[in-house]
Amino acid sequence: MTAHLPTRLTTTSAIQLKNGMRTRHPVCYTVGMRLGWSFVLLLALGCTSPTLPLPPPEAPTESAGADPQTVILVGAHATPGGLMIVVNENTNYATPAAAAIVKSDGTWTATVNAVKNDVLQIYEQVGNEDTQTLDYTVLIN
Repeated sequence: MTAHLPTRLTTTSAIQLKNGMRTRHPVCYTVGMRLGWSFVLLLALGCTSPTLPLPPPEAPTESAGADPQTVILVGAHATPGGLMIVVNENTNYATPAAAAIVKSDGTWTATVNAVKNDVLQIYEQVGNEDTQTLDYTVLIN
């Protein structure tokens, strides 16, 4: 079954004539004829299709923090302005989470309470969406 699409969209607007009278004049805009109905249909479908989930962040590099039970994580290739969240699954810490705002070059730095073999869950919030979670095991003390 083939859908019949209109060949043009018509709107009506009032125009002022030289003698002071107003008249209604059809103004035709031929979207389908100029751009092709395939383009218009794809554009309409693109607006209603679901978005793909954001990919998980890349694994960060790590270094020992100033305190004995802290680790400094440095990541790259994140969305500028996004919020990186790091949660330690080991709940023995008073503060088991850290957050960092992603810089304009896509890098971020976060200091989290963790020791060797702790598993960290790292994800990024971009607007109202969260990326998939990266499970990262701390390698250094």
